[in-house]
Amino acid sequence: MGTLMDYSRAIRVTASGVALNRPTRVSNVTVRPGGGDTVVFLRDGGAAGPILWDVEADNASGSHGETFNPPIKFDRNVYVDFTEQGANSSCCISVIEA
Repeated sequence: MGTLMDYSRAIRVTASGVALNRPTRVSNVTVRPGGGDTVVFLRDGGAAGPILWDVEADNASGSHGETFNPPIKFDRNVYVDFTEQGANSSCCISVIEA
């Protein structure tokens, strides 16, 4: 019998909402401000869910990236919440799935 292998894939979002609607682990986040500073919260379970990670990406400094080892575990789903956002901002998460 074979074993399950983990694989990673990227999901890019440009507005607040559910990035992946199932339990998962996030191994990397990159926030790219565009046209203004950008503040992003990663929540577990929707817009009112607990904040598991947050960052402010300064437009003058460019993109902010972070790798998590071990990955952040989301028990319900991954909700990306842009609380401040430049006109062309985006958030890319790398999720690890079996």
